[in-house]
Amino acid sequence: MKITILITYFFSLTIIVGCGDSVDILKTYGSTGTSGIKKIFVTTSLTNGNLGGVTGADSFCNNDSNKPDSSTYKALIVSNTRRACTTAECSGGPSEHQDWVMSANTNYYREDGLTLIGTTTDNGIFSFPLINSIDFIPVLYLSGLTANWQNSGSTC
Repeated sequence: MKITILITYFFSLTIIVGCGDSVDILKTYGSTGTSGIKKIFVTTSLTNGNLGGVTGADSFCNNDSNKPDSSTYKALIVSNTRRACTTAECSGGPSEHQDWVMSANTNYYREDGLTLIGTTTDNGIFSFPLINSIDFIPVLYLSGLTANWQNSGSTC
């Protein structure tokens, strides 16, 4: 006897924007005594993805209540005006960047300034898997990136 079971999944999609510290300045955070920390945080505000382009997304990051400090942050997204790579894994090097958020060979931390997410490569991108997730709670992020750091062409 063969039994077929039909399982239906229902889910809701919440879009969260990841934001990366885009300012290369020397900083000290709290009692950590660590200077030059670069942070990535996840916004607390939900969005439908209509952020008004890269400029609007950057503003979204800098006005978010979850922003960890007074540094300037950029949205960790890609578009026709911001990109990480034009080739898989930026095989052509950082010259492929256009207004890219992350720096080469740099440690990036969660907003607590203590939890290392990962270190970028010479090409200013992460190699996967990351050391830790970007946020404590797994969520879906709005980025426009494919798994190899190229623009996905998808929009929200």
